[in-house]
Amino acid sequence: MTSVRTTILTGLLLAAASVFAADKVTKQLEASYAAISKAFVSKDLDGMMKFLAPDFFAKDIDGSILTRAKVSKDFKQQMDATNNVTWLRKVTALTHEGKSVVATVDGKFNGVYTTPDQKTHALSFTATAKDRWLFDGKRWVLKSSTVTKRKILLDGKPVGGR
Repeated sequence: MTSVRTTILTGLLLAAASVFAADKVTKQLEASYAAISKAFVSKDLDGMMKFLAPDFFAKDIDGSILTRAKVSKDFKQQMDATNNVTWLRKVTALTHEGKSVVATVDGKFNGVYTTPDQKTHALSFTATAKDRWLFDGKRWVLKSSTVTKRKILLDGKPVGGR
């Protein structure tokens, strides 16, 4: 009877430790997402890119693959063309896969987009992505991001995407 209780207690302790570890990682990742957003708002491209692994890639909802260099170029263009930005993200699920974690993250981006002819438009972008993060021994780095859902509104009207 004692060994059954010990086994049950050990199982409960391991489960509690696992939940605690997942909560800790979730908080660390949400802090990273907040720092990336803050860097975007501050137009600090290097501050954003330091979170992306050297071999980072993004997979768009249409299946296209964007390299780290392309993502950097796109972020720079977006930073230059937007003002009054808010970009909030929330981890809604976290799974461990070997030495990495996959975070399902919901994001909401709002800002004022300025076209090349200097016209301004309200921009709203909501998306869900599955982001793979690796721990490099010191910190979490983003290895890949796969967009699973998105909605883009320009002046309240849908544009592109699914």
